[in-house]
Amino acid sequence: MKLLIIDDSVDLCSAIRKNLINNNYEVDCAHDGKKGLRMALENEYDIVLLDIMMPQMNGFKVLEELRKQGRTVPVILLTAKNDVTDKIAGLELGADDYIQKPFNIDELMARIRAVARRSNMNDYDSNIIKYADIILNKTDCNIYAGELQMSLSGEECMVLQYFIKNSSVIIPCDKINEVCFNSNFNMQKIEILINRLKYKLLMVHSKVQIIFIKKVGYKLCA
Repeated sequence: MKLLIIDDSVDLCSAIRKNLINNNYEVDCAHDGKKGLRMALENEYDIVLLDIMMPQMNGFKVLEELRKQGRTVPVILLTAKNDVTDKIAGLELGADDYIQKPFNIDELMARIRAVARRSNMNDYDSNIIKYADIILNKTDCNIYAGELQMSLSGEECMVLQYFIKNSSVIIPCDKINEVCFNSNFNMQKIEILINRLKYKLLMVHSKVQIIFIKKVGYKLCA
């Protein structure tokens, strides 16, 4: 994991960085808010440790700008204040956790691991696609409807993802061929693939259907 520490205390940054490196983390440091924001926007980090009271730009402003720019990197606020208002403000701006200074390094490490676990769970959730009465798990290529489940081939999983993503339009057959086979157009292969997918939707008793519109293509309906 790669972390960014944004804190104007050089000594504190060095102490945290040393412990993180000893635990096999990669660590960058910034000692003012503007530089920290620039680094957070220009690089990919797994977690940001962000001090609130800093020169140039305080932690709230850094966090606010990160979220405005669409950055979802988990942020743990480091605060010297025992002020519930500040903590609530930070959480409402999009912080994932906070820890009050002075803190025990073991507690900080535990909070980093907890935030990392939650972040990984969110990544897993992004592999789950819901449409009408079905759930598609992109990770293991399974579809679920109620208590029923069916396994899909890689091609079936790809085409179902594409159908769900474009459920408002009719998908031309040549586009299905491009998405699934990336080869010369073969209508027979497309028909076989679609029929297999239709069968598996029926097997889980889903109301989702794939309809063929003559001379145009296929459309997902529910």
